[in-house]
Parts: sequence; C-alpha cells; structure tokens
Amino acid sequence: VCIGPYCQANTLRGALVFAAGQIHLDPPTMTLEGGSLAKNLGSCFRHAASVLGACHASLDASLSLVVYVVGPGFATARRAAARRTATAPLVVEVPALPMGARCEVEVAAATARLAPFLERVAGAAFDATFAPRCACAAVVRTSAASVDAAVRELLEGCERALEAAALRREHWCRLRVFAPPGALDAVEAAVFAALPGEDPPAVTVVPVTAVDGAALAAQVLACDLAKLDTELWLRAEAPVGPAV
Repeated sequence: VCIGPYCQANTLRGALVFAAGQIHLDPPTMTLEGGSLAKNLGSCFRHAASVLGACHASLDASLSLVVYVVGPGFATARRAAARRTATAPLVVEVPALPMGARCEVEVAAATARLAPFLERVAGAAFDATFAPRCACAAVVRTSAASVDAAVRELLEGCERALEAAALRREHWCRLRVFAPPGALDAVEAAVFAALPGEDPPAVTVVPVTAVDGAALAAQVLACDLAKLDTELWLRAEAPVGPAV
C-alpha cells in the first residue's frame, strides 16, 4: 500500500516503467522491518521487483537504479544491487527517508516489449543502459574540485551517454544532479547556465550527504518517443499490457 498520495509506478508507451522508491516495509503490518542494512535492502529490492513485475518489467531489465541510504552503507548497497541486477547503481547517502527508513531503492525499467533491445555501456565517465535510438538512462560522476568544472564534466558525461545511445540533447527528458546541501545553489546556477536556452530538460538538484565515489553525480534520462513507438511497431512484439 502506498504511504502517501502517489502511485507505485507510471508506465510510458507500455515500454518504460518508472517505479516509486521502495523502503523496507513489512507489507501486512505496514511497519518498518528491523535487522541489518543488508536485510533491509533485500526487502527494498523485493518490493521493487514486485512492482515492476505487475507492470510486465523486471530488475533484470532496469535502466536506472538509485539506492538511498541513511548513514554509512555504500559498500553494502553496491553488493545488494550487484546480486539483483546488472545495472550500475547510483548510491547516495541522505540525512533521512520516509517513515524513518534506513534505505530506499528507486528503479526505472523496460517492460518485456523493450527489454530485448537493451544495451549497457560502462565508460570512464558514465554508466548507461539504453535501447538504441529509443531511450537511455545514465549515471555520471565527477570528483572535480570546483562547481563549474564538476557541472561541466557531468554534462559532458551525459552527452557522451546519449551519443552511445544514438540520441541527442533534444531528447533529454530529465536531469537530476545529486549535490551536498552547501553547494545546492551554486550547482543549480551552474547547471542552468550550461544548459541550452531552448527546451532544456526538467532539472532537479537533489540534496544528499554524500555520493558514492564522487563529489557530485547526475542521472540523465532521454527518450525519442516517435522512434520508440516506431521500433515497437516494426518489431511487432506480442502485447503484454496497455500502452499508457
């Protein structure tokens, strides 16, 4: 059951599923499960898998994976993700989560209609999962010292990820930058100054305590809906659910 006014998942074109973040609730009682962080993360991933399964998707076909932890837990989160999906996770430490949870897992995935087309690229600056010319999700990290240099490296990494997927900046849908609270205003200003003036993607700067292995990180999502529709039509997969 949702703990707030939201739905557990949104489906785009019957091909992409954007699941709500999952915490380590015990479903019958709707209370937080106790135990170790590893156990809690296992519950988060099971809940995510259940939601994706209801939408004809799976963790195996995930495009994007963000794991939020409260307090130290980067290594544990990486191990938990590696056991369940090939998608490179973005792990961030945050000061608090809903209901006082210790961890949360947020996944975007392809349905059975799109999953056979997925490819993965691990570059020096980014990790990307994509359906060529159709959709791409990527995580970019940087350890540059100055805000301007860090933002520049993040956006360049996003560009390279889109190029790998044969997509262009005009196909950007969403850009999320994860930054420490003290740098939020400077990061936001630098991002908007660097983005094109016409039709920029939706941008969110997310305050986090720390990013695993980096000073700043970005998550980019791009999609060419016309090409996605065309590819699905041409390949004529058996329908697995309504196109929403």
